[in-house]
Amino acid sequence: MSNNRSLPDTLVGKNRAGSTAIDARTRDPVTPPGKPKTSALKSRVSRPRGAPLPEEADPEAPSNAERIWQVVAAIPKGKVATYGQVADLAGLPRGARLVGRTMSQLPRGSKLPWFRVINSRGELSFPKNTSSWRRQRNKLKEEGVILIKGRLNLKTYRWEP
Repeated sequence: MSNNRSLPDTLVGKNRAGSTAIDARTRDPVTPPGKPKTSALKSRVSRPRGAPLPEEADPEAPSNAERIWQVVAAIPKGKVATYGQVADLAGLPRGARLVGRTMSQLPRGSKLPWFRVINSRGELSFPKNTSSWRRQRNKLKEEGVILIKGRLNLKTYRWEP
């Protein structure tokens, strides 16, 4: 300790990023004993040896949104797909929320059949009896998809590509 201050040489604690200690004098990170030092530039995400770095990705490969749009565009009239099913078919396992977010960001007037995507319980995801819920229900009804008590029968209407 220096300058008659009662600060310890290191301030130890965990923050949300997981850092463990900071030198009180220099404010530099301190590596805990027994832990290997790693480069600050090293990616936090592990990848298989030899796998391309993100900046080496194929620039002509479709984006996640484009892959989702392609799957949704392929859903035939009178059939529906769940958010998770669309994600799986787009090559995005466990990406149901990404599908929902992507669908919510479609521009107004899009020709994509967004209304054919529903949740895994066979329900429309909009709050019941809102204008958006009624619009989706009516579009499905026009294609012969019937909701009973706000649900549709996935065994009957689920798209099986």
